[in-house]
Amino acid sequence: MKTILKTITAIILTTSLFLTIASCKKEAGPAGADGTNGTNGNANVKSQTDTVTTWTWDAAGSYKYSNISVPNLTADIVANGAVLVYLKTTSGTWAPLARTIALTASTSMNQRFVYTTGNVQIIIQNSDLSQPTVSSLTFKIVCIAGSAMAKQKDVDFRNYTAVKETFSLVN
Repeated sequence: MKTILKTITAIILTTSLFLTIASCKKEAGPAGADGTNGTNGNANVKSQTDTVTTWTWDAAGSYKYSNISVPNLTADIVANGAVLVYLKTTSGTWAPLARTIALTASTSMNQRFVYTTGNVQIIIQNSDLSQPTVSSLTFKIVCIAGSAMAKQKDVDFRNYTAVKETFSLVN
């Protein structure tokens, strides 16, 4: 008889516990405030536009150069990513560097760049090693993290419009 009483008591306690838990309801709290909108673009790809008006002549190398500070050009991008530089042409389009422009039938101008962490150096050199005539030029510099590069293998990196669309660049 004690066994039956213990079994009935256990069933009643288990049922009571189950009904107590099942009847609990959570009430939804008030909705939180909307967060601020983030910046459009891609966190792994940054770009900047710079106009260069001052050029330095390197007589030993027979070229003119200008250094551009690029804060988004990190050591990780130098080691694992990519840096793209485009020159704004007189027609308003963006031409990729490096490029060569014919000046005369026998002389051309080479426009190229090198980079290190935090800096891009634009180099302009005539094929006859004469001092180039350079005025104000505008450049678009795009820094792409290695992770973003790995995801976008089919992009035409020589075409700024394709790069801008692929990586959702704002400027």
